[in-house]
Amino acid sequence: MAHSLILFSHMSFFPAFIVDAFTKEPYAGNQAAVCLIPKELKKEDYQKIAAEFNLSETAFPIPIDGDFKTGMYLKNLI
Repeated sequence: MAHSLILFSHMSFFPAFIVDAFTKEPYAGNQAAVCLIPKELKKEDYQKIAAEFNLSETAFPIPIDGDFKTGMYLKNLI
């Protein structure tokens, strides 16, 4: 799993990971980006971030009152 900090507009950073799904082997399976953002964004912003990763899927788990809401954006729908 790769990890990085991503710069988003106006100098805000958030952690992002590239994960290998559907496998126990590193560098195998289906790669997906997971971006841990502190608050909800506009749909266009999610799509722009997903496009930067150029992977088939990008997930955005968003903390909401002790739980999570997850949005998925697919590269081919941008």
